[in-house]
Formats: sequence, structure tokens, C-alpha cells
Amino acid sequence: MIIRDQEQVSETMENYAGGQGKIDFKTVVPPALLKDEAKLFKVLSFDAGAAIGDHAHVDNYEIYYILEGEGIAVDNGQEITVHPGDVVYTADGATHSIRDAGDGNLVMLACVIYENKA
Repeated sequence: MIIRDQEQVSETMENYAGGQGKIDFKTVVPPALLKDEAKLFKVLSFDAGAAIGDHAHVDNYEIYYILEGEGIAVDNGQEITVHPGDVVYTADGATHSIRDAGDGNLVMLACVIYENKA
């Protein structure tokens, strides 16, 4: 199966998870193909200074793979600068947030996978 770029759905969200600014969420793998084993698989593009607010993961874990730009991730209260190629892993029960470092070029792949689906 091939999913063409022009077939992928995008939506812009403001103040996502209590964050600030606008973030474009582009679906990479449609939810139906995730077979209830994952919640989302998307590319996120941040406007300058935009952020996903601090939130917890319950019965799932999340992986961010930084593609472009620079961001500030908060991993269980610890602030860390992230760059292309870095991975942010947030385990079930942990909290995190991330924000663009200010120039509006933070782009990352995000995947939320359900825990204990077997």
C-alpha cells in the first residue's frame, strides 16, 4: 500500500493539550491502518513559539522523532533541548511537553502506541 502525500489529512490545532500557538498535525498513517494498536502516527509542524502543553500518558506511550529545527522538551519535569535525530520517549504513566525554540521550524514525527494491547 502506498499513501501519497496529497492523500494525507492535515489539521491545525491551537493551544494543544494546554500549550500555546498553532501546530499543524499531518496524518502519516490513517487510524484505521493502526488497527487499534496505536492512537496516532503524525508529523507535527510548529509555528514560532508554539507548544504542546504538559500532559500524562495513561495506558499508552509516545515517541517523538525530531526531523527539523530545535525544541525544548520537558521530560518528567526536566527541560532538555532537542535537535534533528533526537528521540523523546515518554513511557506509560510519565508526563511531557515540547515547544518550538522560537523560530517556527520545529518538525517532528509523533507516534502514540497503546500499552498492553495483547
